[in-house]
Amino acid sequence: MTSTGRIDVARCGACGCLSDLGRARCPHCWDDDLHATSVASRGAVYTYTVVHRNDTPEFRDLTPYAVVAVDLDEGWRVVARLEGDPKGVAVGAAVDVAAVHGPDESLGYVAHLAI
Repeated sequence: MTSTGRIDVARCGACGCLSDLGRARCPHCWDDDLHATSVASRGAVYTYTVVHRNDTPEFRDLTPYAVVAVDLDEGWRVVARLEGDPKGVAVGAAVDVAAVHGPDESLGYVAHLAI
């Protein structure tokens, strides 16, 4: 996987709401004035779970790992796989998130505990 180093989202020109890229209309106000933008990749863990077993070949050797929901500083929430030891994760912990593309060009997110 390769990291893009930023989080790309759509911002509504009418209400300022953030949403996924590729939407035709804002999910908040239904306006069609959406523009691609990048948001800060720092945030705080909203919730998490630790995965102890995963039979999917891409993740089998990574267990145990944490999956975290992160509230980014600019108001967007992403779900990411936390890299490193999951024992250090806690609700409210500061994390840095990066967008990554898999070999099939799928988009995902990885997080690292902020120092």
